[in-house]
Amino acid sequence: MPEDKKPKAAHPLGNKIPDHIAGLFVEPIPVKGGEPSDYWNLVAAIIDEHQPQSSFDWFAVIDLVAKLWEERFYRLASNATMRAGQRRAVEEFLTEIRSGEDRLKYSGKKPNHRKPSLVLP
Repeated sequence: MPEDKKPKAAHPLGNKIPDHIAGLFVEPIPVKGGEPSDYWNLVAAIIDEHQPQSSFDWFAVIDLVAKLWEERFYRLASNATMRAGQRRAVEEFLTEIRSGEDRLKYSGKKPNHRKPSLVLP
């Protein structure tokens, strides 16, 4: 079938977005662990909240959705970066501890812990 004769897929929010505006909403880049429906649910919620009428209203909705989606993406990326940094810090700490264990001398005796000198009544 020729390209121009193929039927177009229905827009996920075809009943909420006018045809002349629908092309401005672009499928987002997938986020690990996310679904495209997350994006379209956000779009639907913003449309329901703002109930755009004019073209300018629709452009404001498109901008707001894009900003919220990008903020979500950056938060996920920031959290992943922090988790990776924490993991690396723990790995470096454990590596340092392991190398220090080799320098310890064991006498075979239990450690002699001091008893507290202050006794409370």
